[in-house]
Amino acid sequence: MRVYSGVDPVTGRELYLSETVRGTDKAAYRRADKVMTTLQAQVDKQRSPSTTVSFSYAIDEWLRTADIEPTTRHGYVGYLDRTIGGC
Repeated sequence: MRVYSGVDPVTGRELYLSETVRGTDKAAYRRADKVMTTLQAQVDKQRSPSTTVSFSYAIDEWLRTADIEPTTRHGYVGYLDRTIGGC
C-alpha cells in the first residue's frame, strides 16, 4: 500500500507513506483495506496539526518575530484589525 502524503517543504520531493501487506486471499484484502485506512488517517493528521494555540496568539507571535519593515507591520496590523477584528 502506498499513500501520497504531500510535498517536503525543504526538498520539494513528493512524500509517500507505505506498508506491505502479503497475500492474495480475502483476508489479505481485508488487511490491506485496514492498512490503507490507517495510512490515510496518518496523512490527514499530518495535514491538520492539532494545537491549543489561538489564531490571535499565533498572529501576535508572528508579528513579534517577523522581519518586516515598521510600515509594513503597521499596515498588516491595520488590515487584521479591520478584517478580523482585533487580533
